[in-house]
Parts: sequence; structure tokens; C-alpha cells
Amino acid sequence: CFCTCGCGILLVVACTGSSNPTMAVLARCALDGDKVHIWQLIYEDDGAVSAVEIQADRSKKHLQVSVGGTGSGLGLGCGVRFISEGGEIYTEGKFQDHDASSGNTCSNAPTIAACSNSVLTEQNSSACASLSKKMRTANITRDDLDQRGYGGQARQLIMERNRLPQLTSFND
Repeated sequence: CFCTCGCGILLVVACTGSSNPTMAVLARCALDGDKVHIWQLIYEDDGAVSAVEIQADRSKKHLQVSVGGTGSGLGLGCGVRFISEGGEIYTEGKFQDHDASSGNTCSNAPTIAACSNSVLTEQNSSACASLSKKMRTANITRDDLDQRGYGGQARQLIMERNRLPQLTSFND
């Protein structure tokens, strides 16, 4: 954990076209701006949930992103994550949405892993073997959000935000 001291923490809860809050962004960052960790949760009135996690370390030129959701129209709703470091990029996941009406379901989508360099030239998978082991962002899948109940927990976090302590200063 990089936030034992010298960190800022931010919590934003917003309404997007609904009278109920539908989005939360939780972030912590080193005061010098070198490291950041962000979570974004979106809960739709129809019960769909999407989540994004981002971790970055500027000094190491390191970036990780995970995304997934239970709704349709996300493009990556079944769950995708990537890591970039040292000029290499490793990506893994299911590159489609869940759409049972068309037969495109997350359960029948293949998991794809790809490795490339910074100019997106495909690399041998062994070139990214160490990168895949460094991945620390959550593997956000439709199954995690839907079947395991994490979507309901995201909704609860957003709707019951008054239970979270209020932050008045990044320096407290």
C-alpha cells in the first residue's frame, strides 16, 4: 500500500439523469502525484453495474486498467484488463458484451490474451510473461458482478454513501 502517509483520498458520488445516485468514484493518490489508484462504480436504474479500476505509477511508467459490467453496450462488459510497463503491453479478457438475445454470452466468449510493444506490434507471449504476473487490478467479470453479488454491493455503496466518513481535506 502506498498511502501510509502523504496521500489524498477522494470520494465523489453523482446522479446521472436519475433522482438516485448512480455513480461513485473513489481515488487515492500520492500528494506528489506519482501514484494513483482509482475505482469507478456505476449502477443503472435497471440494475446493471459496471466497474473500472485504474492503478498507475508514473516513476515506473506503469499503468493497469480493468473494466467489466453486467449491462449491454459496454463493449467490454464480460471483463477485460491490461497492464503496460517498460514499453510492453499485456491484455487479457473477454472482448464482448453479454447479449443473450443474440447468443453472445460471457460464458461462451473465449478468453483472449495478447502481448505487444508500445507501437502495438504483436510480441511473443513469453515477452509478457512477467507482466501478467505483475497484474494487481481486479479481474472484473460479469460473473463477479452479477452472480457473486458484487453488483448489489456496488449499489449499496453508492446508495448508502452517508455511511462513509466525510473527507474535508487531503491533508487530514
